[in-house]
Amino acid sequence: MKSMKREEVTERAQQAKRLLDNDDFGAIIGCIKSDIFDSFCGTNVLDTERREEIHKVSYAVDLFRKKIEAYISAEKLAMSADNQPQ
Repeated sequence: MKSMKREEVTERAQQAKRLLDNDDFGAIIGCIKSDIFDSFCGTNVLDTERREEIHKVSYAVDLFRKKIEAYISAEKLAMSADNQPQ
């Protein structure tokens, strides 16, 4: 992530919070994770290539959410740094 101004960090964090608080977003992510699990359960135990593909998709969905949460954490860190005595 490139270096951002304090206002940009705050704006991105606010956007991330709105997204995580959005019920539709949560429902969609839940459906995607459920579909991924169903796909995994529908594979043959010996079909390692397909299972690895599904795992990559699952990882990507988790990474997407973690990135959103990282924007919120970055704001908290910036606020904490702003409140530290010089």
